[in-house]
Amino acid sequence: MVVYIDGELYHRTADRLRDHVLTITTTPHCSDRVILDLDQVSFCDSSGLSALVTVWKTVRARRSDLVISRPSGVCRRILERTGLDQYLTLSPTLRRALAHPD
Repeated sequence: MVVYIDGELYHRTADRLRDHVLTITTTPHCSDRVILDLDQVSFCDSSGLSALVTVWKTVRARRSDLVISRPSGVCRRILERTGLDQYLTLSPTLRRALAHPD
């Protein structure tokens, strides 16, 4: 399953993102891999980062994989600065994210 995220991921949008993705991942038709495409995210603050971490932990608890596909420059920098790029699976392309786990 691919979830495309665009715009700003901050305190006003983070809860909606988290709730939307968590609702989708609880459906019976959800695949074993959840891909968040962050190519069009123009801003991400600590609330947005917290939402991503919550989604990651929840998806892992359900024995599924979370892949961050095509993180925008803004997202990549915040993931690198916090060290989360060492824990989350990042994919430079959507095709690679869909093909197989890294």
